[in-house]
Amino acid sequence: MTSAELLLLLTDGRDPLPRSVLRTASRLVEADAPVDVVAMPAVALAGMIDTTYAESTDGLARVADDVRALADTPVRLCRAEVDEDVLLVVLAAAEPIVISVFVHDRAAQRVSIGHEPLERLLRRSRSSNRAVALDALRGLSPEATFACHRQDAVRTASTFERKYSAAVQSGVDVDGLDEFVSALRRQNGEAVLLLDLPVADGGLVVGVREDRSEVLAVLSVRGLQS
Repeated sequence: MTSAELLLLLTDGRDPLPRSVLRTASRLVEADAPVDVVAMPAVALAGMIDTTYAESTDGLARVADDVRALADTPVRLCRAEVDEDVLLVVLAAAEPIVISVFVHDRAAQRVSIGHEPLERLLRRSRSSNRAVALDALRGLSPEATFACHRQDAVRTASTFERKYSAAVQSGVDVDGLDEFVSALRRQNGEAVLLLDLPVADGGLVVGVREDRSEVLAVLSVRGLQS
């Protein structure tokens, strides 16, 4: 499928689409950007979003819910990108009906926190793994800046609970999982910022409130094979 064909499908739809979607689709046509198309059952696409994309891209939960309702119905996932924008369009496989659309603005979602402010937040935190995170931070450059990934807190809690409960069954040392999951679920659907700190034979996942005012919890994972 070409980007021009995709734009035609979007503009011929019966339901109006967000301006951001149409702007991005038009820019794709101007750039003659290629469109990757993958066919799969709707439920499989929802699961892929839950376990992969939703961990790093805030807002995709809605797309997962849109397609999950279709169960085993075949759908096509169309993906194209231009500059910092990624356009995802889910189409019915049998006919060109738009099921769900999403624009991921990677530039807008870039958030970071410096070494000193992170240290201050950790010192005020009540996380049981606070000391472990502070020790890891001391081993890093004071000039370090940490990339934060904005995610839906409740969905991330469910994803982490499944992922790391399975890891524990495989012999991975996971400390603070219940605390981490509970802290994220208490955010009542708000977003959370996640950042990684390296430690020997593993890493720490630090959950920070979206306004960067508080460290919510710290998850310690050691022995997980990449």
